[in-house]
Amino acid sequence: MAQGCADVQLAPKPIRLQKEGSSPKPNNSQHLPTHHHQTPSISQTRDPTAHHKTFQPRPPGSGPTPTMTTPHSQPPPPQTHIHLAIICALPLKADAITALFDHHWDSSTYTKSPHDPNTYSTGTIGRHNVVLAHMPGVGKASAATVAAHCRASFPGVRLAVVVGVCGVVPFRPGHGGGGEEEEIVLGDVIVSEGVVPFEFGRLLPGQFVQKTDSVLDVLGRPNAEARALLAKLKGIRGREALRGKMIGYMEVLRGNKGLGAVYPGVAKDKLFEATYCHVGEKISCEDCGCDEGKLVPRARLEQGDAQPEVHFGLIGSGDTVIRSAEDREVLARKTGVMAFEMEGVGVWDSFPCLVIKGACDYADSHKSKGWQRYAAATAAACMKAVLEHWVPSLPGASCSALLPEMFADWHNQSLWRSRSSLPALGVG
Repeated sequence: MAQGCADVQLAPKPIRLQKEGSSPKPNNSQHLPTHHHQTPSISQTRDPTAHHKTFQPRPPGSGPTPTMTTPHSQPPPPQTHIHLAIICALPLKADAITALFDHHWDSSTYTKSPHDPNTYSTGTIGRHNVVLAHMPGVGKASAATVAAHCRASFPGVRLAVVVGVCGVVPFRPGHGGGGEEEEIVLGDVIVSEGVVPFEFGRLLPGQFVQKTDSVLDVLGRPNAEARALLAKLKGIRGREALRGKMIGYMEVLRGNKGLGAVYPGVAKDKLFEATYCHVGEKISCEDCGCDEGKLVPRARLEQGDAQPEVHFGLIGSGDTVIRSAEDREVLARKTGVMAFEMEGVGVWDSFPCLVIKGACDYADSHKSKGWQRYAAATAAACMKAVLEHWVPSLPGASCSALLPEMFADWHNQSLWRSRSSLPALGVG
């Protein structure tokens, strides 16, 4: 051995190359990367619509992704490698989300920042390490507090998804196929293109004047990464992919009897005329005898189409529960919102954010809680389908970080080629 090679680390045994398709023998003293095909095992939550398997998330730059063979085959990732936060209110919504985790980490593994009162669940969804923040109550103030503490405890989070239920505007003129009316039924899912604080405005003598000019200037649009994701998902291919994945994940949720994720039925989806108010108080339309002659015909329901659709648009957010169909229509005309919820505006300033909500009522006086469990399930299924298309641009995985290594590799190869060609050129 030449003296110039003294800096090379020698292996105790010679390394034999494996034939393609064969399994390499373990070597504890030295490990060379292999490129043979790895067959992953099925994760704990199975995806009945996909023939591919879910891989275990790994920190950037940690090498090839191993297979998940057992629930404890890999230790939990470092706290800074959790890049996705999910925020929701009420246990029934959190139950639907955790039911779609591919793996659950022991949350006691992670520390919290000083004075963080939040409670978290951690695990994996697809390729992502995620933290679910359980809100102690509803409303924008609670959501803002939870989001701020979550950001302090998990500084690696790159995207927050607010998941839950909402009231919806049943028709959006000019947003359907061919410029027709877009129809929204209960169980559909709304994905935010922006959040509008509908309580933002001026209280004048005898009236409240909402600030409606440049509503997106109040909180701003989603960041560029989120907008690019939405642009992909809004296309025909993206919508079809979401719909197909959601059907499969809904089958998983329906298999969990405790979630109550069963479709209530077309007969339970009732939309009354906007000017017709509920005639009772704290009792159902059936018990108080609401006039079904005031029901609005629904083309999708008449066709027996019970599969949830995904809609993209503005979501109104505030602490006020909308239970007036006439006010619903006024707000929709003024701001362009297609749904109303209570948490998104609180999270929006803490994280790059998406709001994904299932339609559980029509924001009118006839609203009830009969659709909440199903709507929470459709929102959770849509969330998991959306996240399959999100690939975070992590600083540790950027091309700039790889440039020094790439240049060194190119330099070494060039030097080797030049040296190997010297004898042929007569230089010795």
